[in-house]
Amino acid sequence: PLFDDSPFPGPSCCVRYLRAMLSCDDIIDGVIGTIYVPRTLAIHNRRIGLLFRVLQVAALVWVLYNVIAMRAWQIVSVPLPDSFEMWVDGPSGQAGAAAAAAPHCADPSSFNYKFSDAYVYNFARCVDLPEGEVFDKFGKALFVPTSTQERFIWMASGPEDCADLSSRCASVGGAFVPAATAPDCKCTREERYFVKRPEEVVVHFNH
Repeated sequence: PLFDDSPFPGPSCCVRYLRAMLSCDDIIDGVIGTIYVPRTLAIHNRRIGLLFRVLQVAALVWVLYNVIAMRAWQIVSVPLPDSFEMWVDGPSGQAGAAAAAAPHCADPSSFNYKFSDAYVYNFARCVDLPEGEVFDKFGKALFVPTSTQERFIWMASGPEDCADLSSRCASVGGAFVPAATAPDCKCTREERYFVKRPEEVVVHFNH
């Protein structure tokens, strides 16, 4: 017997028990001596069989529809207006003799134009704009100026300050407007000028 009648089995009893639990044959059979094969169940029912075949055909049709009809292998991307970008590179370097010899720079006054008494366009000179003024961008709109109108207004109050403003206004070629009913007076100076080298401005588009 594996165990004797003693309530405390001795070492020989434990060894025999371990040998019985961990025999070489059991280990070999558990590792390489056993093959597990899944069971298959055959249902003999025409209704269930027909439903199964219909589901298989529906799955096949759905796969073919996604592959062929929907062109899963071809991705079409339509550009959106929000992806449109544009920026400007202004003229590089200083304006040379060619820019000064341009007709609108050599003789700006020859391009003077009077539309009406309220709209008179007199050009006095030709200016090379700073880098930050070469273009104006408003959202998706871009404007490259070719001529500019500037208006300067100085104001003063009191007889002494207005007298000083009147003399300074004459020195800068402005129009002095004395105070009519109020103690304030003002000096207004307007100037129109052409922009040098607008043809060298490069506009970039990314779409």
